[in-house]
Amino acid sequence: MSAYKVSLRELRFFLWELHKTDQNFLTRAPFNDKNRTYYDALLERARAFAYELGKAYQASDRQECHLLENGKVEIPKEFHGLWQRYKEEWIQVLGIDSESQQPALPPLIRQTTQEMFMGANPAFMTYGGFNFPAIKLLKLHATAAQKATYLRKLQRYDWDACFCATEQQAGSDLTAVTTVAKPLENGEYAVSGEKVYISAGMHTLTENTVYFVLGRINTTTSTSYSLSCLLVPRFWPNPETGELEDNHVECTSLLRKMGLKGCANTQLVFGRTGTTRAVLLGDRKNAGLLQLVPLMNQARMSTAIIGLGLASSAYLHSVDFAGKRFQGRAISRTSDASAPPVAIIEHADVQRMLLEMKARVEGCRGLLGKLTGASTQAFALEAEPVLDEAQVEKYRKLVLLFTPVCKAFVSDQAWKICELAIQVHGGIGYTDAYPVEQNARDVKILSIWEGTNYIQSQDLVRDKLGFGRNSRLIKFLREELDAFLNNTTGVGSELHDQFPALENAMVAVEQALTHINEHVREGRTHETSQFYTRFLEMLGLTASAWVLLESACLAERQLREPLSAEEAAFYRGKVKTAHYFFANILPTVTQHAHTIENLLVAHCGIALDELAQADTLIPTPPQSLFGGPRTLYRGTNIDGATIEPNEGLWVRGRNLNDLIGIVDFPTALWLAWFGSLPTPAESQAVDALLVRIASHLSAEPAYRRGIEAVADSGAGIVQAAACGLLGDLAALEHIVLIEATVRDLPTHQDFIEGLVSVASTPHFLQTALGYSAPGAASTHHAEVVLTAMGATDIDPLAISVVDALLVAWHAGFGYITPTVLVPRTAIGTGVTLAQAVAAGFMASGPNHVGAAEEAMTWLKTISAQASPADIRQAVDLALDQPGNLLFGFGHPLFVQDPRPPHIRALFSQWGFGGRYLEIYDVVCAHVLERKGLRPNIDFITAAALLDLGVTQARWGVGLGLCGRVAAMVAHAIERRDRPAFGVNSKAARKLLATVPVGWL
Repeated sequence: MSAYKVSLRELRFFLWELHKTDQNFLTRAPFNDKNRTYYDALLERARAFAYELGKAYQASDRQECHLLENGKVEIPKEFHGLWQRYKEEWIQVLGIDSESQQPALPPLIRQTTQEMFMGANPAFMTYGGFNFPAIKLLKLHATAAQKATYLRKLQRYDWDACFCATEQQAGSDLTAVTTVAKPLENGEYAVSGEKVYISAGMHTLTENTVYFVLGRINTTTSTSYSLSCLLVPRFWPNPETGELEDNHVECTSLLRKMGLKGCANTQLVFGRTGTTRAVLLGDRKNAGLLQLVPLMNQARMSTAIIGLGLASSAYLHSVDFAGKRFQGRAISRTSDASAPPVAIIEHADVQRMLLEMKARVEGCRGLLGKLTGASTQAFALEAEPVLDEAQVEKYRKLVLLFTPVCKAFVSDQAWKICELAIQVHGGIGYTDAYPVEQNARDVKILSIWEGTNYIQSQDLVRDKLGFGRNSRLIKFLREELDAFLNNTTGVGSELHDQFPALENAMVAVEQALTHINEHVREGRTHETSQFYTRFLEMLGLTASAWVLLESACLAERQLREPLSAEEAAFYRGKVKTAHYFFANILPTVTQHAHTIENLLVAHCGIALDELAQADTLIPTPPQSLFGGPRTLYRGTNIDGATIEPNEGLWVRGRNLNDLIGIVDFPTALWLAWFGSLPTPAESQAVDALLVRIASHLSAEPAYRRGIEAVADSGAGIVQAAACGLLGDLAALEHIVLIEATVRDLPTHQDFIEGLVSVASTPHFLQTALGYSAPGAASTHHAEVVLTAMGATDIDPLAISVVDALLVAWHAGFGYITPTVLVPRTAIGTGVTLAQAVAAGFMASGPNHVGAAEEAMTWLKTISAQASPADIRQAVDLALDQPGNLLFGFGHPLFVQDPRPPHIRALFSQWGFGGRYLEIYDVVCAHVLERKGLRPNIDFITAAALLDLGVTQARWGVGLGLCGRVAAMVAHAIERRDRPAFGVNSKAARKLLATVPVGWL
């Protein structure tokens, strides 16, 4: 069953009686190729398709849209079949694939078909909804090459288009747009930036999407006049092969919304994973806003039509429900127990609500008709053999005048109508048993998008009417209204009194505009701006009254003729609707006029601190078991994990992903140890001191002897390296103390011992694997690590890659990971800091840190010439053999380790990657498909090390320990200062009571 309701009788009255479209336009070029019979049949076809759209209305709301793991967007399943029907049955009819500048349908008739489609399923209609204005933009502004590339694809709906203006920090303020385009070769540009609230921004209905992106080519200015319009295809059409290539446009999230849930409202990122190419619309810089004005006007009109369609359907549902729902007795018989229940249409207040809905719906349809009627007239005048430029200008100006009024007024009225529809339905209207609750949710966005309704009122008063300075647009409107007011021939006495009321309303509009102008000339623009929305409502109500009175006069004349009972009732309804509106709603105009006349009294400015403020609770800081302040994370102030709603790793209150690739390892180390970021000088000094320690270790074989002996005995790399930390490091610490003093670094013993542990780790690990003398002296700690690992290419990019991996590994997960839990435990027994770190080394194994070694070993078994199919087969073999595991996937805490996706994106952005990261991508996709598992830090570390030329798989463990030693030091120091042992028995017993049973 369709959730949509429509009355073709109302639409035919609008077209053939109110506007006399057949007489006024279908006999004139360019619309004289089809007659009324054709369009009546077209309306019936449109109604049938609208009913099909309505069948998917509620289901698509429940299904919503979803962002999948592979970055694709899943939309309601019914939309795919509807899309094919829309392309096949309606694109040619609507004339979107026409090369002509003239519309295929008279705008009045187009309004009625669009009202049905948009009212039946507005979420579906957002897909491809921007094609019509995009085609118009291309015809007006594009170069010949751009038209050849994009125009036909958009006209046939093989591709669709989206408008991308809004940014998180910008909202309606286009001066704050930061998206940047940098010139490339061949007139192309590289776009980087982020856009939000992009309706229907990504889907699979079409093979490509063309984004019309507002951005800056000249980044030195921030005005709205330095914006350019860039054509950014989701997939770049290769001009030589014709194939579509990935253009690195990502959807990073879908917004959860109150309504229009079947519309994928996307957040798009350009240029993060590679170069996003674009061309400049018309090859014109800094002309974006001028080019996009027609687009904005079209979008505003479409917004009004959506509101009308939804409101009309909600009203018709309410009429149907009111006739079928029996509840309560007639008010005159409320005390009569024998009185039968009546249909709620018999209750006077329900009649009031239905009359109000009817009046507002028909007023809005008529208001839109003033716009589309003026547009239809302008097209007809332009097709005349002798062009009357003054008349064409008049009707084009009326279109401009009505555009912001229709957008704002109709969207506001639609919300009121849908709210009344819920009220008529009662409690069941608040449920999803009827579509009216969804109508209300869907309609609410219309007063916000395409420029909020205040922006529309500002556009009307300031830009269209010039604050009332001899506005030609008001004069044009007055001419049209006077032509109606002065023609009262044949109007019955019942309606005669309403003509002066309409005249008074228009006079009130003109006087209000005069008052606004007077205040603006006296410098009170700010004060007047508080009343622009009321002025727009005055104009909308006056135009609605005009339309309803026109309709009532037509109906009154028809009622003098012999009619069927059904037709007579239809026309009586028109007369009564006008009476209701003039008596109950139109007086709002004079109320607003009185307020604007007394603007200085009515205006009221207020400061934030003068408004009611929510109470700010300042709870007593909770105490930990040891009497100190509660720690930031579970049991630690250093780092920790969040599980829900957003999985993440945090270091000193900062998201670890905000550090990876942004700061180097010495900076991250300082943050973990001191809780704040170092100055650039401090970070550089730490880096230099770590390099200095490494240089000294290389020159002193004494530090290696014990490690080599243990390694020769058959111990593993980690166990042997740990022995280095158990040796006598006093002489080394003395050297570091002197260096720290010279470099103006802290000289605290913990800091000195911590630096020795960090700098010694790559050297001791290298010794455990078989020491070889280093080459040229290193300048960065990351370079020292690269050298120790035996990487083949050591360049700035490789150093950045290793720095990113070290930062990714440097944090723990609070105290739940063995490599930080063990140092925390060991330090409480009184051992030195270096010995506690050595204990942390021993806590690593195949299932913790060691998984990277296993992953490197497995990746090396895959041939460099392996095809994606071969790689997937290798994955299947690893997963299918009994007892086998694919190391580097899954995580004991997270559904998805947050680090690998971020690191992989960074590597792509930096241009780093080789054969093993290509294999990594194939493996990750296949494991996700097979097992639903995602890679962890071990697997991306393994692939990156292999692409760096590291051949020893055991460095998969080593690199992890080189980073994690920073957390080991921090955690050991923190636990030593707040020991788990050495406290009184009462505290220890309380501590034991807090440990989850599952841990024991």
